[in-house]
Amino acid sequence: MDALRIQIVNYKTKSYLLECLVSLSDDLASFQEHYSVVILDNASGDDLSDVSTRFPQLQRVEVVQEEKNLGFGGGQRTVVEEAKEL
Repeated sequence: MDALRIQIVNYKTKSYLLECLVSLSDDLASFQEHYSVVILDNASGDDLSDVSTRFPQLQRVEVVQEEKNLGFGGGQRTVVEEAKEL
């Protein structure tokens, strides 16, 4: 189980997402516990296929694709529900 789980909902904001992940990478460099970063692409049309491999310094980055835009709250709920299945 992760000590920290970071959930990000993306909708047509790939450039901001990449900046966010750079910042997270810097901030988590000395974090000693297990953590994960889960990104929900909320049917944005952004190509996030390379995101999980662009940041090898982050312990675990998972990208979840949603076929329908659920809004911010719906996207967060989707990621939470998926975490319960792990």
